Amino acid sequence: MGRPRKTPNGGKNVTFYLPVEAIAYIKAHGGAEWIKNKVEKEKEEKND
Repeated sequence: MGRPRKTPNGGKNVTFYLPVEAIAYIKAHGGAEWIKNKVEKEKEEKND
């Protein structure tokens, strides 16, 4: 536990206020990795 490891691409801890239901949903789908994948997919779709 604790701080995430540093990655080659860099990264930054951020704080968002989210409803408890949203937090449970995000954690159930893979947490930060799931969010990162969703952002990458959306960026790709917008570039097409």
